Amino acid sequence: MQKLERHMLTVKMCPFVFLLETMACAISVLAHTACGNADVIQDNTNGFLRDLATPIQLRDALTAILSNRSAFPPLGNAARHTIENRFTFPEMATAYRRLYLDLAARGA
Repeated sequence: MQKLERHMLTVKMCPFVFLLETMACAISVLAHTACGNADVIQDNTNGFLRDLATPIQLRDALTAILSNRSAFPPLGNAARHTIENRFTFPEMATAYRRLYLDLAARGA
């Protein structure tokens, strides 16, 4: 439980970075559909993406997910693969370069 509490504290401070760090460690994640999480998580492929706006929705999502723990290792491995392919320094630099060139071409 202490480990979960430490993670929950981190989530409150910087949720998106926490999400990426957790995925990089090949740990299955459950994330809310808001805040850009859908840009990283493909539901039931590299994590769990659910509407978690209410405590009841969170309870229901956790109950369903915890009933199939055998899915955790493959999802965790897919999560790490996502980070390795999309969020390395070279990949991020390339993405930012494309963005800046696109903005410059539009005169933004």
